[in-house]
Amino acid sequence: MPALDELEPQMIFVSAGFDAHVEDDMAGLRFTEADYAWVTQRIKEVADKYSEGRIVSVLEEATRSPRSGGAW
Repeated sequence: MPALDELEPQMIFVSAGFDAHVEDDMAGLRFTEADYAWVTQRIKEVADKYSEGRIVSVLEEATRSPRSGGAW
């Protein structure tokens, strides 16, 4: 993640949600569970490299789609 490599963050904050999930009616990105896992792994790699693994992740979800259960 070039932008994060350039910043060398001391801590990473993630505003997490599942609005991008493929089964969410309003999804634009159409992420699958594998996509969320890939993004999470990349964030962990950057956190391990620059911030001693420090990550704060907060779930922001106004609604819960019954079809996105696997991503929860």
